[in-house]
Amino acid sequence: VDDDCDGEIDEGCRGTCAVALDTTPFEIAPGGAGQNRPSPGWDGSGYGVAYEQGESTPNGTQPAVWFVRLDAGGQPQTVPIRVSPAGRYGGHPSLAWSGSEYGVAWEQRTVGQSQVHNVAFARIDASGEVVTAVREITKDPPPLTTGFREPALVWDGGRFVVIFTESETGAGGSGRVLRFVRLD
Repeated sequence: VDDDCDGEIDEGCRGTCAVALDTTPFEIAPGGAGQNRPSPGWDGSGYGVAYEQGESTPNGTQPAVWFVRLDAGGQPQTVPIRVSPAGRYGGHPSLAWSGSEYGVAWEQRTVGQSQVHNVAFARIDASGEVVTAVREITKDPPPLTTGFREPALVWDGGRFVVIFTESETGAGGSGRVLRFVRLD
């Protein structure tokens, strides 16, 4: 298609170019400032979105992980719900759909601890309700490790799988290592 009538077909594109269907973005979760790092998932009829929402604490603003369910047009179908526990930093969420429920993994730490990060996980049903207690996938990083960060979640057809980064420091170790965990 010659979109700008200059005689060239879809300049800069190979195959079909993406064209925005929605010309005006709209807000999907009330709360305004402090929303960050969305992770959407399609469930066959709508979307689930896990995201960070900044919250005021005695130690300053800390992110928490929230979830909202949207219809196929992007309109909210549920009130946003907090997924990460109160009193915990919750960031870098990753969402996946299993065919019957969502899973969300995120980076978590106790508010006030600056460098000890763990990975947590929860299941959310198709209606947008948390159906399992928050499960810590990692706990108490070993010495010389500052924590487990930046989880990525996927459904493998039978279970959720989380891949995350382990940060190593000190005593000759400096860098990051990827870790793999299958969840039951």
